[in-house]
Amino acid sequence: MTGAGRETHEGKSISAVRSEKIFSCKWQPVLSPSF
Repeated sequence: MTGAGRETHEGKSISAVRSEKIFSCKWQPVLSPSF
């Protein structure tokens, strides 16, 4: 909760932060094996 509040304080909307986290959670398993 505090981390999300910190990010929104930087100028990001809560929905943008949420979709960003969903995006990274979706693609991290796909991208990490290539490293």
